[in-house]
Amino acid sequence: MPNKLEKGYKFLMKGDREAAQKIFNEIVKKPPETPQDYAMQGEAYFRLANKHSIAIKYLKKAASMEPNDPEPQEILGEIYFAQGRYNLAREYFQKAHELRPSSHIILNNLAATAMDQRDYDAAIKYAKQAIKKAPEELMLRMLLSEIYKEARMYKESVKAYEDAINIAQINRSIGGEITALYGLADLYENFHNYDKAIETYKKALEKVPNEPIVKHALERVQHKKTGIRYIL
Repeated sequence: MPNKLEKGYKFLMKGDREAAQKIFNEIVKKPPETPQDYAMQGEAYFRLANKHSIAIKYLKKAASMEPNDPEPQEILGEIYFAQGRYNLAREYFQKAHELRPSSHIILNNLAATAMDQRDYDAAIKYAKQAIKKAPEELMLRMLLSEIYKEARMYKESVKAYEDAINIAQINRSIGGEITALYGLADLYENFHNYDKAIETYKKALEKVPNEPIVKHALERVQHKKTGIRYIL
Protein backbone atom coordinates (compact mmCIF):
# COMPACT_ATOMS: atom_id res chain seq x y z
CA MET A 1 0.00 0.00 0.00
CA PRO A 2 1.52 3.39 -1.00
CA ASN A 3 2.54 5.63 1.91
CA LYS A 4 -0.12 8.30 1.33
CA LEU A 5 -2.86 5.70 1.00
CA GLU A 6 -1.64 3.87 4.10
CA LYS A 7 -1.74 7.13 6.04
CA GLY A 8 -5.32 7.74 4.95
CA TYR A 9 -6.32 4.19 5.88
CA LYS A 10 -4.85 4.63 9.36
CA PHE A 11 -6.91 7.80 9.82
CA LEU A 12 -10.00 5.89 8.73
CA MET A 13 -9.31 3.07 11.20
CA LYS A 14 -8.96 5.64 13.98
CA GLY A 15 -12.33 7.12 13.06
CA ASP A 16 -10.91 10.35 11.63
CA ARG A 17 -12.98 10.36 8.45
CA GLU A 18 -12.27 14.01 7.71
CA ALA A 19 -8.49 13.43 7.55
CA ALA A 20 -8.99 10.25 5.52
CA GLN A 21 -11.27 12.11 3.09
CA LYS A 22 -8.69 14.83 2.66
CA ILE A 23 -6.03 12.31 1.67
CA PHE A 24 -8.49 10.52 -0.62
CA ASN A 25 -9.24 13.82 -2.40
CA GLU A 26 -5.51 14.42 -2.90
CA ILE A 27 -5.05 10.95 -4.41
CA VAL A 28 -7.92 11.15 -6.91
CA LYS A 29 -7.77 14.86 -7.84
CA LYS A 30 -5.70 14.18 -10.96
CA PRO A 31 -7.11 11.95 -13.74
CA PRO A 32 -5.17 8.66 -13.86
CA GLU A 33 -2.78 8.09 -16.75
CA THR A 34 -0.27 5.39 -15.80
CA PRO A 35 -0.92 1.85 -14.50
CA GLN A 36 0.34 3.05 -11.12
CA ASP A 37 -2.18 5.92 -11.13
CA TYR A 38 -5.06 3.58 -11.88
CA ALA A 39 -3.91 1.07 -9.26
CA MET A 40 -3.46 3.67 -6.52
CA GLN A 41 -6.72 5.45 -7.23
CA GLY A 42 -8.56 2.13 -7.51
CA GLU A 43 -7.25 1.06 -4.13
CA ALA A 44 -8.16 4.46 -2.68
CA TYR A 45 -11.74 4.16 -3.92
CA PHE A 46 -11.89 0.73 -2.27
CA ARG A 47 -10.18 1.40 1.06
CA LEU A 48 -11.00 5.05 1.72
CA ALA A 49 -14.31 5.61 -0.08
CA ASN A 50 -15.86 2.11 -0.17
CA LYS A 51 -16.80 2.66 -3.81
CA HIS A 52 -16.35 -0.79 -5.27
CA SER A 53 -17.56 -0.26 -8.84
CA ILE A 54 -15.09 2.47 -9.73
CA ALA A 55 -12.37 0.70 -7.78
CA ILE A 56 -12.89 -2.45 -9.84
CA LYS A 57 -12.93 -0.43 -13.07
CA TYR A 58 -9.64 1.32 -12.26
CA LEU A 59 -7.91 -1.81 -10.97
CA LYS A 60 -8.88 -3.81 -14.04
CA LYS A 61 -7.52 -0.97 -16.17
CA ALA A 62 -4.26 -1.08 -14.22
CA ALA A 63 -4.07 -4.86 -14.64
CA SER A 64 -4.64 -4.61 -18.38
CA MET A 65 -1.92 -1.96 -18.71
CA GLU A 66 0.57 -3.84 -16.51
CA PRO A 67 -0.40 -7.54 -16.58
CA ASN A 68 2.70 -8.65 -14.67
CA ASP A 69 1.92 -6.52 -11.61
CA PRO A 70 0.29 -8.64 -8.87
CA GLU A 71 -1.01 -5.65 -6.85
CA PRO A 72 -4.16 -4.87 -8.86
CA GLN A 73 -5.01 -8.58 -9.03
CA GLU A 74 -4.63 -8.94 -5.26
CA ILE A 75 -6.76 -5.89 -4.46
CA LEU A 76 -9.44 -7.06 -6.90
CA GLY A 77 -9.44 -10.31 -4.95
CA GLU A 78 -9.92 -8.36 -1.72
CA ILE A 79 -12.86 -6.43 -3.15
CA TYR A 80 -14.63 -9.53 -4.41
CA PHE A 81 -13.95 -11.27 -1.09
CA ALA A 82 -15.50 -8.32 0.77
CA GLN A 83 -18.54 -8.67 -1.49
CA GLY A 84 -18.82 -12.39 -0.77
CA ARG A 85 -18.10 -13.23 -4.42
CA TYR A 86 -15.67 -15.97 -3.53
CA ASN A 87 -15.23 -17.55 -6.95
CA LEU A 88 -14.05 -14.24 -8.40
CA ALA A 89 -11.96 -13.48 -5.30
CA ARG A 90 -10.18 -16.80 -5.61
CA GLU A 91 -9.62 -16.28 -9.32
CA TYR A 92 -7.85 -12.96 -8.75
CA PHE A 93 -5.91 -14.14 -5.70
CA GLN A 94 -4.72 -17.07 -7.82
CA LYS A 95 -3.55 -14.68 -10.54
CA ALA A 96 -1.73 -12.61 -7.92
CA HIS A 97 -0.14 -15.76 -6.48
CA GLU A 98 1.14 -16.82 -9.90
CA LEU A 99 2.74 -13.41 -10.30
CA ARG A 100 4.14 -13.29 -6.75
CA PRO A 101 4.49 -16.89 -5.49
CA SER A 102 6.69 -15.81 -2.56
CA SER A 103 3.87 -13.85 -0.85
CA HIS A 104 2.49 -15.52 2.26
CA ILE A 105 -0.24 -12.85 2.43
CA ILE A 106 -1.68 -13.84 -0.95
CA LEU A 107 -1.57 -17.49 0.10
CA ASN A 108 -3.33 -16.52 3.32
CA ASN A 109 -6.04 -14.81 1.28
CA LEU A 110 -6.41 -17.87 -0.93
CA ALA A 111 -6.75 -20.06 2.16
CA ALA A 112 -9.39 -17.78 3.70
CA THR A 113 -11.36 -17.71 0.44
CA ALA A 114 -11.23 -21.48 0.00
CA MET A 115 -12.40 -21.90 3.60
CA ASP A 116 -15.42 -19.70 2.97
CA GLN A 117 -16.14 -21.82 -0.10
CA ARG A 118 -15.93 -24.89 2.17
CA ASP A 119 -13.13 -26.23 0.01
CA TYR A 120 -11.22 -27.31 3.09
CA ASP A 121 -8.58 -29.43 1.36
CA ALA A 122 -7.47 -26.46 -0.74
CA ALA A 123 -7.70 -24.11 2.25
CA ILE A 124 -5.42 -26.35 4.31
CA LYS A 125 -2.98 -26.66 1.41
CA TYR A 126 -2.75 -22.86 0.94
CA ALA A 127 -2.48 -22.20 4.68
CA LYS A 128 0.36 -24.70 5.06
CA GLN A 129 2.18 -23.16 2.09
CA ALA A 130 1.82 -19.73 3.68
CA ILE A 131 3.18 -20.98 7.02
CA LYS A 132 6.14 -22.55 5.26
CA LYS A 133 7.02 -19.15 3.78
CA ALA A 134 6.49 -17.21 7.04
CA PRO A 135 6.58 -19.64 9.99
CA GLU A 136 6.74 -16.82 12.57
CA GLU A 137 3.46 -15.18 11.45
CA LEU A 138 0.80 -15.84 14.07
CA MET A 139 -2.15 -14.94 11.83
CA LEU A 140 -1.27 -17.83 9.50
CA ARG A 141 -1.35 -20.34 12.36
CA MET A 142 -4.66 -18.92 13.56
CA LEU A 143 -6.21 -19.26 10.12
CA LEU A 144 -5.08 -22.88 9.82
CA SER A 145 -6.61 -23.55 13.24
CA GLU A 146 -9.90 -22.04 12.10
CA ILE A 147 -9.89 -24.04 8.87
CA TYR A 148 -9.44 -27.29 10.79
CA LYS A 149 -12.21 -26.23 13.18
CA GLU A 150 -14.59 -25.47 10.30
CA ALA A 151 -13.70 -28.80 8.72
CA ARG A 152 -14.49 -30.59 12.02
CA MET A 153 -10.92 -31.88 12.20
CA TYR A 154 -10.63 -31.74 15.98
CA LYS A 155 -7.15 -33.14 16.65
CA GLU A 156 -5.57 -31.14 13.84
CA SER A 157 -7.23 -27.95 15.07
CA VAL A 158 -6.00 -28.50 18.63
CA LYS A 159 -2.45 -28.98 17.36
CA ALA A 160 -2.66 -25.86 15.18
CA TYR A 161 -3.91 -23.75 18.10
CA GLU A 162 -1.13 -25.10 20.32
CA ASP A 163 1.39 -24.13 17.62
CA ALA A 164 -0.17 -20.65 17.47
CA ILE A 165 0.15 -20.29 21.26
CA ASN A 166 3.82 -21.28 21.07
CA ILE A 167 4.49 -18.74 18.30
CA ALA A 168 2.75 -16.02 20.31
CA GLN A 169 4.88 -16.84 23.34
CA ILE A 170 8.07 -16.78 21.28
CA ASN A 171 7.04 -13.40 19.85
CA ARG A 172 6.02 -12.22 23.34
CA SER A 173 2.63 -11.26 21.98
CA ILE A 174 0.21 -11.30 24.92
CA GLY A 175 -2.70 -10.31 22.69
CA GLY A 176 -1.87 -13.06 20.23
CA GLU A 177 -1.54 -15.63 22.99
CA ILE A 178 -4.92 -14.64 24.48
CA THR A 179 -6.55 -14.87 21.05
CA ALA A 180 -5.10 -18.33 20.46
CA LEU A 181 -6.01 -19.55 23.96
CA TYR A 182 -9.56 -18.28 23.51
CA GLY A 183 -9.82 -20.00 20.14
CA LEU A 184 -8.54 -23.27 21.60
CA ALA A 185 -10.92 -23.05 24.57
CA ASP A 186 -13.81 -22.35 22.20
CA LEU A 187 -12.82 -25.41 20.17
CA TYR A 188 -12.86 -27.60 23.29
CA GLU A 189 -16.23 -26.15 24.24
CA ASN A 190 -17.72 -26.78 20.79
CA PHE A 191 -16.63 -30.42 20.99
CA HIS A 192 -18.03 -30.72 24.55
CA ASN A 193 -14.65 -31.20 26.20
CA TYR A 194 -15.66 -28.89 29.04
CA ASP A 195 -12.80 -29.75 31.40
CA LYS A 196 -10.20 -28.73 28.81
CA ALA A 197 -12.24 -25.66 27.87
CA ILE A 198 -12.36 -24.52 31.52
CA GLU A 199 -8.64 -25.16 31.92
CA THR A 200 -7.81 -23.16 28.80
CA TYR A 201 -10.11 -20.22 29.59
CA LYS A 202 -8.45 -20.06 33.03
CA LYS A 203 -5.02 -19.92 31.39
CA ALA A 204 -6.23 -16.94 29.34
CA LEU A 205 -7.55 -15.24 32.48
CA GLU A 206 -4.16 -15.66 34.14
CA LYS A 207 -2.82 -13.36 31.42
CA VAL A 208 -5.72 -10.86 31.53
CA PRO A 209 -7.69 -11.33 34.76
CA ASN A 210 -10.27 -8.63 34.01
CA GLU A 211 -11.09 -9.53 30.41
CA PRO A 212 -14.93 -9.67 30.39
CA ILE A 213 -15.28 -11.78 27.23
CA VAL A 214 -13.08 -14.53 28.63
CA LYS A 215 -14.75 -14.33 32.06
CA HIS A 216 -18.20 -14.71 30.52
CA ALA A 217 -17.00 -17.60 28.37
CA LEU A 218 -15.57 -19.37 31.43
CA GLU A 219 -18.82 -18.90 33.36
CA ARG A 220 -20.80 -20.18 30.38
CA VAL A 221 -18.82 -23.40 30.02
CA GLN A 222 -18.85 -23.99 33.78
CA HIS A 223 -22.65 -23.84 33.66
CA LYS A 224 -22.68 -26.18 30.68
CA LYS A 225 -20.59 -28.69 32.59
CA THR A 226 -22.93 -28.65 35.59
CA GLY A 227 -26.04 -28.68 33.41
CA ILE A 228 -27.31 -25.44 34.93
CA ARG A 229 -28.77 -23.03 32.41
CA TYR A 230 -26.59 -19.95 31.87
CA ILE A 231 -28.23 -16.57 31.39
CA LEU A 232 -26.18 -13.75 29.83
